[in-house]
Amino acid sequence: MATEVGERAAALLEANGLAPTGTVFWDLSTEVLYEHAIKNGSARLAHGGALAVTTGVHTGRSPKDKFIVKEPGSEARVGWGPVNQSIDIEPAAKLGADLRAHLNAAPQLYVLNARVGSDPTHGINLRLVSESAGMPCLRRVCSSISPTRSAPASGRRTASSSMRRASTPTRRSTRPARATSS
Repeated sequence: MATEVGERAAALLEANGLAPTGTVFWDLSTEVLYEHAIKNGSARLAHGGALAVTTGVHTGRSPKDKFIVKEPGSEARVGWGPVNQSIDIEPAAKLGADLRAHLNAAPQLYVLNARVGSDPTHGINLRLVSESAGMPCLRRVCSSISPTRSAPASGRRTASSSMRRASTPTRRSTRPARATSS
């Protein structure tokens, strides 16, 4: 099992602004990710062998919770609208800080180093960091990504994920507070 703890794990995630205090599992096989997800109660084996992941109160895809920082590099390249919503840099930075703090305190993290896309010119190196074994398992099984240890760290993009909310939309100005009736 590829498990890293201590200084090496911390150093490898430091560039992503993470300083985890728990155990970090690196590039586990799909089978081992299944085992972890089932053992820690975040998933169960469904009929036919599919992994049914428990997401808690935040179920389904939430396209209205997708925000992109609108800056010169993204302004002309994004189809802005109700799904690709803009967010200012300050609230985005606060959301990122909330997520990093949440992941740093997690008892375990799962890291998947992968390459998205098979074309050597256009493929993207990706590092997925999640508190759930189900997320990297889902990405490995359902996406066209392949594990890679040899991909250079430079140019690697990091996707961090938490199935538990590290912040609320109104706290970080991503959604106006709802009016309550008295």
